[in-house]
Amino acid sequence: MVKVNNLGEWRAVVASRAGYKCERCGKKARGRDGQAHHKLPRWFMPGLTLDVDNGIYLCTQCHKSVHGGRGSVKDEEYTMKILKEAIRQYNSQN
Repeated sequence: MVKVNNLGEWRAVVASRAGYKCERCGKKARGRDGQAHHKLPRWFMPGLTLDVDNGIYLCTQCHKSVHGGRGSVKDEEYTMKILKEAIRQYNSQN
């Protein structure tokens, strides 16, 4: 578990760790083209909000597909994959 002090720092560390490449499709994604995403949602596990290990870096298009927002179709299979991986990782640390 690697925690940081605030969400801005969390986003920066998650993006840097991924080399500013989408961890789903591999596309380079800097600035507004890339977004840090919580594997286990903040509403579900608020204690992991600032845990860098609970973050994945996604391009805007892949991030939308994970959430299924604004005209994109939610990719349930990928969403379940990252949730299962995150739960496995969380359980192995506790």
